[in-house]
Amino acid sequence: MPLASFYHALVGSSKLGTEVIKAFIIPKIRAIGGRIELYLDGTGQANADRIAASHIKQLTICRANRLISLTITARSSGNLGRLFTAP
Repeated sequence: MPLASFYHALVGSSKLGTEVIKAFIIPKIRAIGGRIELYLDGTGQANADRIAASHIKQLTICRANRLISLTITARSSGNLGRLFTAP
């Protein structure tokens, strides 16, 4: 699959929500990184592939950071909720 198509597949999948990101994207981050690594160094690759690889990298980092921040927020609000309701 061309990198541009792969990027758009990731975008579409990530729009389906955090559960899809956790189930399908996060477990494959290492494989995704391995696939785009060759294109990011820029040796002998088409410019379109370098751009797509850069976008894939940015998207996966952004989605992973968003998921981490949502998890931290949910956990901290749960702890605060217990603090306020404790006898």
